[in-house]
Amino acid sequence: MKTDYPVKQAPEIKIPEKLHDLNILKPADQFRFLEATEAGKQSSWLYFFPFLYCFSKGQKQTLLWEQIDSSMCLYLLRKSEDEFNLRLYLPPFPFNLSALRHAEDRLRQFNSDSICKILWIEEAQYSDLIQSGYSLRFVEEEFIYDTKLVEASAGKQFVRLRKQINYLVKLPNIEIRGYQSIDEDECIRLLDSWRNSLENEKGIKIGGYNYAKSILKSAAEFDEEILKSQVIVIDGHIRAFTFGGKITSTFGSLSIGVSDHSIESLGYLQRKEFMKANQHIPFFNDSSDVGREGLNFVKNAFRPVAKNKLYRAKLR
Repeated sequence: MKTDYPVKQAPEIKIPEKLHDLNILKPADQFRFLEATEAGKQSSWLYFFPFLYCFSKGQKQTLLWEQIDSSMCLYLLRKSEDEFNLRLYLPPFPFNLSALRHAEDRLRQFNSDSICKILWIEEAQYSDLIQSGYSLRFVEEEFIYDTKLVEASAGKQFVRLRKQINYLVKLPNIEIRGYQSIDEDECIRLLDSWRNSLENEKGIKIGGYNYAKSILKSAAEFDEEILKSQVIVIDGHIRAFTFGGKITSTFGSLSIGVSDHSIESLGYLQRKEFMKANQHIPFFNDSSDVGREGLNFVKNAFRPVAKNKLYRAKLR
């Protein structure tokens, strides 16, 4: 376990005095959060700590936390013009009703509208929130893969996956290895090219660019038990990079997958190879398809064993 972390600057957003008792996310919090997700048996990729940390580094938003009755209360603070707004980003985890009521009181005291909202709720917490007086609205669903089934890719159900990647793994000049700090610039160029290809050439709006760039720069700050990485090098150039890792001992996250779209089927290969390298994690969460038909097609080739529904919640 790492103990000496580089000093990080506070988020660009200035924290209001009323919230100074809350904690800013730091890499040193990663095992504290892992302990909470383990206790709460979370499975959504939204609980993946490296994602939360990098997401918190926005200029107009950040994540703040406190621990109440052994449960994590994680808040999203956003600034719009000169006004701040505070929401619960996730329900308290592990779920605890007294922690939820504490968080609701904090929201009411801070926000001018006194409305209690939770931005993301995974399916396992649906009943808890309904019983606590919330109305829920479905947003999307995440793809859950069985690591061993994908690694074996046996039988008729994986025919398409095998066809997609068989020729790639036989390429003579292909190398699959972990991400290194010296890869940062080349990976950022690939990230920019990937975004340009999707947004400018195909008209597909891409989210998470700043998060992906942040994790490339911050990768060394996370313990190897939590953050896993992989790059695919073809003919001496990085053509794909993947970041993910442990949400709990049962669920992992395929958090970021960026690949050169000029190389057919590379997105299939990077997912399979990443899970193959992390077989100690039984299941992987590959987030949603964000409404993209092509991405849905790719993810269904991995024969998801479950779909984890995500909701937004508002106190009735």
